[in-house]
Amino acid sequence: MKKRWALVVDDDEDSLLLLKRFLESMNVGVHVAQNGIEAVEFTGLMNVDIVFMDINMPILDGVRASKKLKEIREDLPIIGVTGEPLPLYIQADGSTEPFDQLLAKPINDEVISQALWNQELLWSDEEELAC
Repeated sequence: MKKRWALVVDDDEDSLLLLKRFLESMNVGVHVAQNGIEAVEFTGLMNVDIVFMDINMPILDGVRASKKLKEIREDLPIIGVTGEPLPLYIQADGSTEPFDQLLAKPINDEVISQALWNQELLWSDEEELAC
């Protein structure tokens, strides 16, 4: 089975390390960036399967960075992560654009696992055996 790679973007070191640890425990490789500019630069150079993007960051916030990432790779799943109420980021039409999904902090491994499953980046044991 092909190893999956995630880019975790967060200016808070504790949040970044926690998410990194959750993903690594699921056998997902992790690259990290501490702001939106680093994320955009990294995504232009490396191939990742999914991005977990903190929404509120200095320099280039998660919303603007995610829009730039979608210009680079329209099909790249981006999961917005925030400590603020999720309805702040839901559009009138119900979309969460530019994010494919939103997660509220604090997060845990079950929430991360479900996000990977939703983006078809995590398989059950039966599916893995069939590959």
